[in-house]
Amino acid sequence: MVPWFKLAVGIFLVILVILRARFHKSRVERKKNTGRTSIGFFHPYCNDGGGGERVLWSMIEGLKREKPNVDVFVYSGDKGVSKEDILSKAHRQFGIKLDPESVNFVFLRHRWVLEAKYYPIFTMAGQSLGSIVLAFEALFRFVPDVYFDSMGYAFSFPVFYLMAGSTIGAYVHYPTISTDMLEKARAESLSSSRPLFKILPFLRHFKPLYYRLFARAYSNVGAVCQLVLVNSSWTKEHVASLWSPHDPSRVRVVFPPCNTDVLQELPLESRQPIALSIGQFRPEKDHSKQVRAFALFLRRFSAHLGQDFSHGSAKLVLMGSCRNADDEKRLKDLHTLAESEGLKVGEDVEFVTNVPFAELKRRMGEAHVGLHTMWCEHFGIGVVELMAAGVIPIAHNSGGPKSDIVIPFEDAQTGFLASTDEEYAEVLFDLFTQPTNINHSRYLEIREAARKSTNRFSDEAFQTEILKHLLPLVSR
Repeated sequence: MVPWFKLAVGIFLVILVILRARFHKSRVERKKNTGRTSIGFFHPYCNDGGGGERVLWSMIEGLKREKPNVDVFVYSGDKGVSKEDILSKAHRQFGIKLDPESVNFVFLRHRWVLEAKYYPIFTMAGQSLGSIVLAFEALFRFVPDVYFDSMGYAFSFPVFYLMAGSTIGAYVHYPTISTDMLEKARAESLSSSRPLFKILPFLRHFKPLYYRLFARAYSNVGAVCQLVLVNSSWTKEHVASLWSPHDPSRVRVVFPPCNTDVLQELPLESRQPIALSIGQFRPEKDHSKQVRAFALFLRRFSAHLGQDFSHGSAKLVLMGSCRNADDEKRLKDLHTLAESEGLKVGEDVEFVTNVPFAELKRRMGEAHVGLHTMWCEHFGIGVVELMAAGVIPIAHNSGGPKSDIVIPFEDAQTGFLASTDEEYAEVLFDLFTQPTNINHSRYLEIREAARKSTNRFSDEAFQTEILKHLLPLVSR
């Protein structure tokens, strides 16, 4: 090792030791002077208004109600907005009202280091290294007693744990890498017919190796987390296998809060022959499966009615939003697919984008059946919302919907699961023909059971459960 490199490493280590002493002193002195425990929620995208943000604000609301003397800080990367703006949006979006004086914001300048677009290759590693950089910025700005990551940036844990001695907690929506991803990478590499792999065969093993090394690093950083909460049994299985393989009970499931109250006001009767799909037009939502399956069903349904292909006898409605040009193209491709399958756009299938909540609610109050086709979705808030609205779900036979949502409730059926186009078509046929009256008592019983089961996912249920774990963390 050349002398200059040894010197550089030595200087770097000395700087880390000095910073560690500074951060420790800052945290200890603050608590001594105020007599109050502080908790910092790392949520750089706290103003996005999605399901993850609902978890954040509901968590803080419950914590401040039960422990008003705990000082709450939110690490936010949002620029050009005030904390009043952010909390006002949380109130409008989720009905969660927080006093601006009760929540402190630490605004971070370098959130861009988390953006995937800056890492066209080695994206997981790049974003993880970016989270370490942003964690150091957060630590320089405020040192909390308890550090709580609510967005899935596990590589930030060691920064706060080792450099400041903070207690570490996390609510994991989705593991950065999972055993499924490892197996998929291995299978794809072995089956790939890329010409480059024929010239340089050793490259075939590069991606699986990269994934294994990343999984090992992810496992190591997760080990320092003292409180691990996850949103579903599926997430628990994958997180525990990497973070706590010898003690899976250390990982606890707390279902996320869902907007069920307003949707439960909708009547269960007077439904129309509509299959409804709700979700952004992203590739992983697999809307094409819904179009193909519905076309299969409609051909069989027409034969059952004893007539030719009957346009308008039942309708598929796909509602969602388009984030960018790629989503817009995907939507156009779905139009083309529908027409190639013999469906008439407007009569058999309808595409509805970017509608207000009132229109979404109205449509949910009309629909008989709801379609969900995303493989291995970690939870499935959209499925919960369909069930709360009295829409009978046909969800993908994987992930959270399979393990936690579309399961019997009080010995009553709450919905159906499917995987292939044919399986979806078969369930659709059953729900439109057994019997053909879609407001029959058989369907009403399923709707009632499904709606009752969604009380497990209410804001109240979430706060009650999560505070059982969070309160001991801030009471140390």
